[in-house]
Amino acid sequence: MLLPAVTVYLLQKNLGTIHYKYHQAETELLIEYAQMSASFQNRRCFQHFLVKIKRKEAPDDSDEPFYALNI
Repeated sequence: MLLPAVTVYLLQKNLGTIHYKYHQAETELLIEYAQMSASFQNRRCFQHFLVKIKRKEAPDDSDEPFYALNI
């Protein structure tokens, strides 16, 4: 009679621990995804900013390249 009660207690304890660890891992994964997404968005904005630097003719008609920053 004591064995089934102990077995049920241990199963509930282990399932609770597994459930807690699962949610902890899920939370860490969501945080990691959010950080990677923010990093990717920052990199994409930075690349978009760099794309806006265009080579144009120099304003004084010299042969040197002139770079204009379009913001």
